[in-house]
Amino acid sequence: MLSFSKNEFVIVGFLVRHFSARFTIRDIASRLSISAPGAHAALKKLEKNGMVVAEKLGSGLFYEVNFGSSLAEHLASMTLLSGVSLDTISGLTEYADAALYDGKMVIAISSESESVKNIVHEQKPNATVVCLSLQDFTGALRDDASGVLAVLQNGNVLLGENLILKVICEVSR
Repeated sequence: MLSFSKNEFVIVGFLVRHFSARFTIRDIASRLSISAPGAHAALKKLEKNGMVVAEKLGSGLFYEVNFGSSLAEHLASMTLLSGVSLDTISGLTEYADAALYDGKMVIAISSESESVKNIVHEQKPNATVVCLSLQDFTGALRDDASGVLAVLQNGNVLLGENLILKVICEVSR
C-alpha cells in the first residue's frame, strides 16, 4: 500500500495548482515553507512512485505532476479538494459542473449562470460570480491575465475536481 506524507501531498497539490510554472526543489521548498532536504526527499519518493516527473533544463531540475499516471491523477484530484479553509456554498451541484472559490470570487463551469449567481449571492452576498463554459474555462486557464488561474491557486475547488483536473491536463500539454 502506498502512503503519502503531508509534505508529499502538499507538494502535489502545489504543482497541480501551479501547473503553468516550473519549479525546482528550492523553489518548492521556499514557496511551501518546508526545508530543501524535506522537499528533496518528498520529490524523490513521488518521482520513484511515478507521481511526478523531473525535467533537466540547463543546470536546474524542474518538477511537474505526471498526468500520464492514473494514480497521480487521482492524488492530484484529491489535492484540489483540500485548499484553504473556506465556507462551502451549498446547492451549486444542481447548476454547475465545477466551481472554484477563493473567498472573494466564485468561478463556475455552468450554462445556468443566473441560477448559480442567485445561489452564490444568497450565501455569499459580497462574492463576485463568473460563469464560464467549459471551453471558456479552458481558455481562461491558459491566460494568466484572466484571474481564473489565481482563484485556482489560492482557493478551493468546491465541486467538479475531476473536470478541473481534466482541463489542467489538457492545458498543461
